[in-house]
Amino acid sequence: MVSSRNEENDFYFSCVQSPYKWELTSDPYSDIRKKKFPILKDTYNSMQEYYKVIDPLFHIECKEELRSFNEKLNERKINFKDVAVNVDVKAFKNSNDSFHLFENTSCYLKIAMPYYFLSGYDGMDFIQSGTKHKEQRSSGEIKWNDLLYLAKISDDFKTIYFDTLMFYRKSDSIVNDYDESTFSLDSSDFDDDDDDDDFIKKMRSLNLGNTISPDDKLNIICMTCISSEKIDRLQYEIIRERGQWICIHIMSFGAIIKEYRILNYLVENSSLPICKIITSGKIDPAINKSIIYYGPEYKNITKNVINDYKLNESQACALCKVKGRAISLIHGPPGTGKTSVLVAIIDRELQYNILTGNESKILVCAPSNYACDEIIRRLKKEEKDKEYIKSFRYRASDEMNVKFKKDINEFNQINSIFSEDENIKFLKLLNMF
Repeated sequence: MVSSRNEENDFYFSCVQSPYKWELTSDPYSDIRKKKFPILKDTYNSMQEYYKVIDPLFHIECKEELRSFNEKLNERKINFKDVAVNVDVKAFKNSNDSFHLFENTSCYLKIAMPYYFLSGYDGMDFIQSGTKHKEQRSSGEIKWNDLLYLAKISDDFKTIYFDTLMFYRKSDSIVNDYDESTFSLDSSDFDDDDDDDDFIKKMRSLNLGNTISPDDKLNIICMTCISSEKIDRLQYEIIRERGQWICIHIMSFGAIIKEYRILNYLVENSSLPICKIITSGKIDPAINKSIIYYGPEYKNITKNVINDYKLNESQACALCKVKGRAISLIHGPPGTGKTSVLVAIIDRELQYNILTGNESKILVCAPSNYACDEIIRRLKKEEKDKEYIKSFRYRASDEMNVKFKKDINEFNQINSIFSEDENIKFLKLLNMF
């Protein structure tokens, strides 16, 4: 049976090291200094032993984005005007079903937030500066359980009256002037078993996402786990007329949830071949294999690409070994040239396809907007001297369903990449995700 989104997320958020337990502290790195962590080894007797070593290190790494934010906050190095948005805290209510694993009470907030912030853009001056001067967050639009920072702060940004961490749940409706005085929060607002009633998703499903203006404010439901003392302070600040409420996006958990699920899956299925590689530390290293060229037509192209991208031995070997394989996994620490190899593979395949008269398209997918941006930046750099590289980057925005066909057609008219039938097939492919 396929798990629902919340079942998968709860698997991580309900663990002992759950993000629901995270707090802002005066010393954000104390949890690292005060703990003794297991020492990494080259080999392990079992996947269970591997898990005992990796699990605490995994959770320490997951929290790094919060620690970095917390440290900057303590040192007053955050430019609130640039990264925060003004919001209105409209309603507050304790949950009738607080998480039994946690000491603090789970509470739900109804907050009016600007649509551009939910769409992936930060800054109080966004409406004036627009997308030409503002880059979208690398994590894109705000998603279920994204970690947010909420604060009541003075108008001069010097004094923080109240602050807390909270988790995004769903969008509820567009804020209207006439319903401000009767704004309330009922139990249905924080029923998050699924997101079928998410307002933004409803609008997009009806192809009405483009009817919402970037500066429109939407009613949003968020959850926070706070002590009874902070609850009293929060209630006080909601009714106290001073300063302004602000919100900052700290991090998303998409990749973390996937990694945690895979880690636990491997422990539960330790008979898988990859588990033996993990515990033994032995794998057939690519760097020990001689570089093989596949066919005479391939030889010169591959050699030229290796020289052009200045690939080292392991990178060049990876370039050669992916040919003819249904799937390949290229793994390495940051800075080892994985993106360079990817661009080199794309370049080599495009050249070879032209040589053999089998011109085709290559679809590149990545888990984050940042990764896609980096790949397209590299490809655009290559386009200057290589006419056969015609790259196109489309960001998943609110108007995607409405604008995509128009944009792809305009791009196709200039570069003659897709036929009309291919346009339709590509749009159908996108609808599967």
